[in-house]
Amino acid sequence: MDKEIQQLIQITNKTFGSEKQAYAYLKNLVSRYNKKLFNNILPPVQISIVPKIEPIYNFGGAQYKSWHRIPQIFLHVEAINSKEKVNIIVVHELIHHWEYNVKTDKDSAIYPQKIDDLIKSSYSNKQERIWRAGHSKHFIAKSYEISSNLNVDIGQLLSGQMKRKNN
Repeated sequence: MDKEIQQLIQITNKTFGSEKQAYAYLKNLVSRYNKKLFNNILPPVQISIVPKIEPIYNFGGAQYKSWHRIPQIFLHVEAINSKEKVNIIVVHELIHHWEYNVKTDKDSAIYPQKIDDLIKSSYSNKQERIWRAGHSKHFIAKSYEISSNLNVDIGQLLSGQMKRKNN
């Protein structure tokens, strides 16, 4: 068996118990976040755990618009070593899903200046340009709104890595 597939099975079993339990967890997670964060308006999305991922993505990615198939979110095997990490990556990708499939011009693209300052301080100039190319003002505004709703750090949500706020 391929080494990457063995790693996928091992981490899936360690985090979730089994592949079946992993996909049940992900299905429930998407449903729960769709209701809580998006008023149940997101179209269906398929989530897959994959052994390989394009170098441009850290832990997850997606294909949102396709005339011949349902939108997909994929999680790299390294993203599933904790449910907490899975949760934040799924929320991050669901925001992209909302942006590409639901967002209208009436949705806010307004967020505090401190978020731009945070993004600028988190990346080199080149990395920031690359990051912003895939994250619109609507994405950032929705992330800011959701970070408050979930009580997660906005920087972690924007980067797709979870860290709870200290209250």
